[in-house]
Amino acid sequence: MIRRASRFRPKIALLTAALSGIVLLSFGMTAWLWLNHERLQAVDRELRALAYRHPGWMNQRASYERLASAIEFIFGDEPGQRLVLLATDAESQVRFQSAGWPKSIVASHLDLDLAEDPEISPASPHALFTRIPHYQTVEAEGVAWRFAILGNENGRLVVGLELTAMRTELGRLRTVFVVALPIALLIVGAGGWLLAGHALRPVRTLASTIEQIEAKGLDRRIQVAGEDPDLDHLIRVLNGMLDRLDSSFRQATRFSADASHELKTPLAIMQAEVEQALHRAPPGSSEQQTHASLLEEIHRLKSTARSLLLLAQADSGRLPLSPQSLDLAAEVRALAEDAAVLAEPSGIVLSLTAPGTLTLHADRPLLRLALSNVLENAIHHNHPAGFVRLELVPAHGGATLRVENS
Repeated sequence: MIRRASRFRPKIALLTAALSGIVLLSFGMTAWLWLNHERLQAVDRELRALAYRHPGWMNQRASYERLASAIEFIFGDEPGQRLVLLATDAESQVRFQSAGWPKSIVASHLDLDLAEDPEISPASPHALFTRIPHYQTVEAEGVAWRFAILGNENGRLVVGLELTAMRTELGRLRTVFVVALPIALLIVGAGGWLLAGHALRPVRTLASTIEQIEAKGLDRRIQVAGEDPDLDHLIRVLNGMLDRLDSSFRQATRFSADASHELKTPLAIMQAEVEQALHRAPPGSSEQQTHASLLEEIHRLKSTARSLLLLAQADSGRLPLSPQSLDLAAEVRALAEDAAVLAEPSGIVLSLTAPGTLTLHADRPLLRLALSNVLENAIHHNHPAGFVRLELVPAHGGATLRVENS
């Protein structure tokens, strides 16, 4: 039997890797977006805390220059984390702008229109910012800035932080994820391959057991392992199917054997009666021709009955064999002579290549039946005026008969 490579196992491995890839990619994107959002929220809280840390900013009790210097002193000038400051009056006129403020961003680019905070009274003496803060991300000169915009009725205060460091960190995280994803998928695929092999092991054992069950061994059954309910159910279904096949096969074999036996007696009687009638018929008469035709059909029915019995015995494993030493070359030559007579009306030319003698140990009647069937098929299934070539050669203690037709 030719075993084909199982496609189920690689399919499971690929599907496992694909599904895991989708899950990991979705999780990674969700985690990255969530982390980006949380980092921005942390930046917004830091900017707002920075603005509330010096309540004198908006009422000019301290110098904006000193304030900018204090910011640079406290937070330093780390690359990618620059802090900038912008203050405007009620008419959106710039009152102060720190030295590091990006030149391409002007006050009009920012959303300075803030709504009143209903929880804070504008008349409250302790309220520094009475408007609802607004946060905005702006790209300028290839650099991303996050701005916190706070204010009251007297003006607006804008505190900005460069996001280069944050985005670089998130970019590294994304790169690590992109590099790790194929490795993780390979590991998952390999795990899926191993798990599929482990899961399919009972199925392969089941298939191997079924392959060993032949027509003459349909009484064999597959043992229920009791390890997996689904597999046990499949084994029970297969055993039930084998029960039905065994019953049907036995009935068919019994019918063929019984039919061949039952036909022997009436065919023998018919043959005797027809032969007697043939002998009594006037020579050359139509009656004699009819009896001869009937006798030929009776012989054909007897041959069919013998074939039915032979097939029934072979299928049931009870075919009687009587091996003997014989000359296969002589048998093939005798059969070829009979076949040449059968091929002559169709103009088919039969040729034979065989050694002088070729001794073989075999059942002579069955061997002749098999070879004659092959030769008859080669003649009947052929073109008119075609050819049939026979070649008999010794082969590994036996023989090979090659039959070729046009």
